[in-house]
Amino acid sequence: MMVLGGCRVDCEKTEKINGGHPTQKPLELLKRIIISSSDKGDIVLDPFNGSGTTGIASNLLNRKYIGIDNSSDFLEMSVKRFSELHGDMLRK
Repeated sequence: MMVLGGCRVDCEKTEKINGGHPTQKPLELLKRIIISSSDKGDIVLDPFNGSGTTGIASNLLNRKYIGIDNSSDFLEMSVKRFSELHGDMLRK
């Protein structure tokens, strides 16, 4: 259990919901890092894309994103996550 932004988060239950990447980071943590280190419209580069959480955070914060990974499985997972995100945004 950890405290993130004043909320208690059960890491075991929430960390790996998007495919089980072994080093997936919490979305809210990456959003805080991106806000503190970039401006809207900037490009965020993640040479270890993994499940794409940095890209999702970048997209939500109006940053451009370049993600690189040597695993086609994780890149496909990222594409799926982005498609779901944009589908949810279009439905609202």
